[in-house]
Formats: sequence, C-alpha cells, structure tokens
Amino acid sequence: MDNSALAKLIDDGYLVLDYAVRAGKLRDDSLQNAIEAVQASSVAPNIVALSKALNAAIIGIAPVTLIDLRSGRSPFDQTQYRVIRRVQYALCAMTVLLAALIAFYSFAVQRQQGILQEYDEIQSAQISGKLSALRKLVQQDLVLEKRDSRYEQYLRSLRELKDLEARRQGNLQTLQQMQADLDWPFERDLESLGIWLLTVFKPAHLDAQLSIDPDKLIPLDTENAKACKAQPLERSNPKPAKIGFTYWRDDVTNENLDEFCFSKLVGVGHGSINYISSSGWVGRVRDRIMLQSTWILPFLSGLLGAAVFLLRDSLNPATANFGTPRAVVRLSIGGVAGIIIGWFWSPSSLMGTELARVSSIPFALAFLTGYSIDILFSALERARAALTSPHASAKDGK
Repeated sequence: MDNSALAKLIDDGYLVLDYAVRAGKLRDDSLQNAIEAVQASSVAPNIVALSKALNAAIIGIAPVTLIDLRSGRSPFDQTQYRVIRRVQYALCAMTVLLAALIAFYSFAVQRQQGILQEYDEIQSAQISGKLSALRKLVQQDLVLEKRDSRYEQYLRSLRELKDLEARRQGNLQTLQQMQADLDWPFERDLESLGIWLLTVFKPAHLDAQLSIDPDKLIPLDTENAKACKAQPLERSNPKPAKIGFTYWRDDVTNENLDEFCFSKLVGVGHGSINYISSSGWVGRVRDRIMLQSTWILPFLSGLLGAAVFLLRDSLNPATANFGTPRAVVRLSIGGVAGIIIGWFWSPSSLMGTELARVSSIPFALAFLTGYSIDILFSALERARAALTSPHASAKDGK
C-alpha cells in the first residue's frame, strides 16, 4: 500500500475514533493501538490489524457510517446546525400542510361517495315506471272517480313518488354543484385572482366570452308546457282504430304528451334540472374519486410518512445530520412509494355501474411505506431476484 492510501486509512481511523470516543461507543482500545502501531512502524506496518480494528469500530458507531463522517454529517459538526434547523422548520410546515391536504381530500372522497351511492339508490327506485303505473290508475282505472280501495294505494304511491322526486332533485343539484367543485385547495381563490387580472388587463374582444347566460345551460320544455294547457289530460272516448302512419303517430305523440302533463300535474319528474343528462356529472365525480383515491391521497400519504421519518430522524442525536439533498430525495421516494401502493389498491369497480367504497387501508399503507421505504423496496428486490434467478429461468425454459 502506498503512502497516500495509508494516510487516508489512518485519517479514517482518527475520524471513527474521535466520534466513537465523544459518542461513548468505543468498545476497547484496539483501534487506537492499531493506529499507533502503524505510525510507529517504519518498515512494514500492520495494515491488516488496522483494517480489522477500523471495521469493528465502524460497526460499533452505527447508524452513523464512515461516509457520514467523511461527508461532514457528524452529529457533533456544529457548522451544519443552521442548515438542519431550517430543514426541520420546512419539514414541520410541510407536515402540517400535508395533513391538511389529506383531510381535505379524504372528506371530499367520502362526500362524493355518499352522493353517488344515493344517486344509485334513486336510480334503482325506477321513478318513471312508478309514475306510469300511477297514471294508469288515474286515466284507465279512474281511481279518482270511483274512490274504491285502490284510492289509498294511489295516495301512498303518490307520496312515495313525491319523496323520491324530492330526493332526486336534491341529489341532482348536489351532483351539479359537485362536478364543478374544487379539484385543488385554493383553486377558486386562484381563479378569482385570474379573473381579476383579466378584468384589469383583458382586451376588449374578451368581454363577450367572459359573460355566460345561465338560462342557456338549462333547456326548458316550453312547447309541451303550452300543450298541456290546451289539451285535456283524460279522454272520455278513445279514438277508433285507424290504419295509416298519421294516426299512430298522433297516438304516440298524445301518449308522450299525456305522460308529460301527468308528471307536471302531480309534481313528479317535472323540473328544468331533469332535462339535463346527469350521466356527465356522475362520470365527472367518479373520475375525481379515482384520481383522488389512486394518485393524490396515496402520494400525499407517502410524502407525509417520509416527512415524519425525517423529523424523527433529526431528533435522534445518534444519527447523522441530513442535508437538503437527502431530505428532497427521501421525500421524492416516499411520494413515489405511496403511488405504487395506490396502484395495488385501486378500486377498479369505480369504472363500472356499482360504486366501490374507498377504504383508508391503502392510505395507511402508503404512509407506512413512506415512513419505512425499505419495506417496499426490499419486497421489490425479492420479487426481481425471484424473477431473474437461474432456477426461474430454467423452469420457464422447460
């Protein structure tokens, strides 16, 4: 070994020796004796004894490593204290912000799930079918004229339909508001700021584009409403059967008009909001749940776990000091690990007709993975080793 390599080895020995003495982790005097023996020998220094003693001392000072000591990350290095305090303050602020974001998105997911579940329940109630059966009781069975035992059935069905209609109107209004709700916190504030900037600096030709007529968003069936006033709901004498396109076309038209007028009279299934297709709103809310439960919440949970780990690590005096690059890398890996957990726990049935309940288990696992990244990457390494092992390759070849 040349003199430069020997000098570096001795310097490493002094670094480990100094830290072990100050941290109270020096087990014996073998490292000190090995260094003194190498320095005292001018012919053939005992490098093997020094290496063994240095390795034993490095194991004794764990979790601090020789790389930490050579990089200036010793816990006794006071020159790094100011940087460490700034990183700690930033991590504290980040932890509070992440907790607030997780609470925001968790509440949003639960609220959206509840609205979609109520929407599915109302859709399964078949309001239109019950309305047709009620119209049959009135127009064909003449239940309002006879006032027989079926009259109580008519009243019960009417009350049930009105309750369902009230629920449907409220649910559709909530869906309409929710599909235009915020995707990100402070999004509306930023939009207001952007609109204010446009009002200050906008060109003249943008005035017409910024104005929106809300009446154009909700089409009204005014023609049918006028026809209901001009045509009686019930026909005392039905038409004789006739052949020809014109007659059956008129019958279909009158049947649809009767359905509309009856729903208007009883106050069920009539309202401007029902003329808008709600499938777009439901799809928008489902896509938002998928985004929040598969990507945003696992990512934020992984970031929070990594931030908590760094804060706990900074409070432990037995660990090496960490700088900004290490904190950034740890946070990035924690966020990616949380997203990976979200992939495995993705509620696939959200894309279908039924709504899957998004559990908090994947978010807790994402936090745990961000806190202890070694768990996930150890599992990934074992999977990679199992797939690339010679035994697996030979088995695949057969």
